[in-house]
Parts: sequence; C-alpha cells; structure tokens
Amino acid sequence: MFHRLMACTLLSLIATLPCAAQGAGFFPLEFLPDGSLPQVVGISNDGSVLLAQGGSAAYLWRRGTGWTALPPVNAPVTDLSGNGEVVSAARYTNSSVFRWTQASGWQQLPEPDQLTPPASAVLNDDGSRMAFAVYHPFPPNGSSPRAVFWDGQVRTLGSQPFYSIQDAGRGLSYCAIRYASGLNTAYGAGPSGSAVSLPLPISGSYVATDSASHAISSNGRYVIASVVVYTPASTGPFTFFWDSTSGVSTMLSTLSSLPRAVTSGGIVLSSNGQFGSIHEPQHQPVTTDTFLALRGAAVPAYWNSALAQFISDDGATVVGTATHEYGLGQFRTELWIARFCRPVDFNHDGLFPDTADIDDFLLVFAGSPCSTTECEFIDFNNDGLFPDTLDIDSFLSVFSGGPCL
Repeated sequence: MFHRLMACTLLSLIATLPCAAQGAGFFPLEFLPDGSLPQVVGISNDGSVLLAQGGSAAYLWRRGTGWTALPPVNAPVTDLSGNGEVVSAARYTNSSVFRWTQASGWQQLPEPDQLTPPASAVLNDDGSRMAFAVYHPFPPNGSSPRAVFWDGQVRTLGSQPFYSIQDAGRGLSYCAIRYASGLNTAYGAGPSGSAVSLPLPISGSYVATDSASHAISSNGRYVIASVVVYTPASTGPFTFFWDSTSGVSTMLSTLSSLPRAVTSGGIVLSSNGQFGSIHEPQHQPVTTDTFLALRGAAVPAYWNSALAQFISDDGATVVGTATHEYGLGQFRTELWIARFCRPVDFNHDGLFPDTADIDDFLLVFAGSPCSTTECEFIDFNNDGLFPDTLDIDSFLSVFSGGPCL
C-alpha cells in the first residue's frame, strides 16, 4: 500500500522534472585558466566542489561551471569544508591562518603561537570550525606542539603534544592524532579538549613521527592512521582503521602508500603520488583502475597509470591524475574526475540490500524526511540533476545487482 501511494505521489512530480544528464563515468578535468595542472587540495562531501592550488592563484571547481579563481591571499590553501563553501589557508614562515567565504572574502584569524611545519589548517563540514597545530611556549624557555581550534575564538585542545593536524570530521572530533612511542595507543583530540585513546591491534615499538598520516570520515565514525612499527616480524608503516561505533581498531595492511582519506561508508584511499590503492570494508585493497571499472567508470584507452588522490565522503566521486596520450607519442599528466552511483544503503543503517532503503529513497524523493538522520543525497546516480526519475531507475537497478544508470 505504501509503495502504491508513493508511486502516485511521484507520478505527479514527473511532469516538472529535468531531463537526465550523463551519470557515471570517467571525465577529464580542464587545466587551470593560468595553464597549470591543478594541484587538488580538497573535495566537498558530495564531490561537486574541488579546491586546487595553481601556479599563480587558488581555484574552486564547481560541477557545471568549471574553475574560478579565488581572491589572492598570502598563504597556500590547505582545506575545503565538507559543504564546499569555506576555504582555509596557512603559512608557516609568518605564522598566518586565513579563512575564506563568498560573503566575507579572506579573513586572517588570530592564533596564539608559531605554527608547526608543515603549516596546515583544516575545516569541519560547514566550515564553522578550524583546527591547526602550534608550538605552545611553556616556562622557562621551552615549547611543545599543541592542537588548537577556532570557532570564533582560539581554544587549546588538551595537553597532549600534537605535531600535525590533517583532517576534521563533522563536529571536528578526533582532528589530530599522535603516537606514544612504545605503547599500543594513538591519541585523538576532540573539541572538548580531551585526549581519546585509540588502541592499536599490534605489539611492538611505536615510533612517534610528525609525518604520520591520518584522516576521519565526515560522520566521525571512522579514523585511519599510519604509523611506523618495529616488531619481531616486520616493520611498518602500518595502516590502522578505527571504528568509533564498535571501539575496535583493526590493521588493514602494510602499504607502500599512506592513507589520505576515509569515507563515511568506510572506504579508505591511500596514495603517495606514485602508488595507491582503495580499500573497501570486507575487501582487499584494489588499484584505482579496478575500483573505477567495478563502478562503471572505467579508465578509457590512452589514459595510463591512473592514481586516485581524493574521494568524496559519500564515496561516489574520485579525483586523480593519469598519463594521457593526447597525440601520437605525445604524453602529459592530466587531472580526471570519476562519478558513479551513491551507496545502495541509502539510509545508512548498515543493512543492505534492505527494502527499508527503498522506502526511505521514495520518501526523500517525494520531499519527506528520512527515517534516519544519515540518508544519502537524492541524486543517486550523481549526474547533478535532481529530482530526476532516472535516479529511481538507477537505484532500483543497483539494488537488484544491475549497473548504475
């Protein structure tokens, strides 16, 4: 009965819906207006906005409009908020932190102490909070690195020494991680200022390093971290995957590249500029080419050595580089973006395939609230058009084991 009622509601909408555009696929991204290859710094949660540093300026890329230069600022850009509306920038040499919005432009933030190298300022999902690491003086003449965050004023995050900050979740929780040498523990710092212990599932001597890589999913559920470990059997770096829901930390594998991102669905992307892999829960790591091909966005002919560098938090957009043969014997490195359908676990309750996902999809499509607080965006096939009946077709196709339409 419910589905029949929903179908009647949907039929009344069809006459006003836009035509469908191209959905899943692999698409080249143009060079920046200054002619340089974009150095991507951040991606929005839905993959519709990119932040890149160019040779002469920073740029935002928006789906449908392309690259737009940001006003000049005396610092490299460092992060993009999850909603794609706020940009941060930081410089070590003069210890400066900046925040940009369309409405206010660039604003310099007050910060109490010297930034730690490399200077980085990270943003939460809506850009209302920013975190960075500083050398905090203590008497009589020493200093210790501390994590701080800004939410209108600068606050210190606990007393643990945090050397670097590389990511922030929705509430800016677990924004920084350090390792206690010789202990099976990593520490995350949250907005309350307390240090949270993340147990690591391996024994050995842990080497504290300021080059450790780490990231957190937007929903705050997953944290990934890389640390060098010396054990009787092997030497790292090892990548650890921590689930805040279960409180369990597991070792993914020994990787030749460091983790760069983890999505709210638990997909881990690792890359060091030459090698990389994408790791899904319950699966072995795969190459960029394999990951894209399995989602109907195969790397086309004349594109080689595809390397994913960023993945959106919804797991439906990947950005990377590849060597493109654009003429006979002529090669150059270019940027690409791949889009595919969003996860079939539409309501994010951890159960799929599940008819409750169909119910929630139809509810949200018709403009009603989701039964959970974590429903996916209604543009299921990620083609930029919504509401669109092709999203219904695509959802039902993927739900039944078919392709993304």
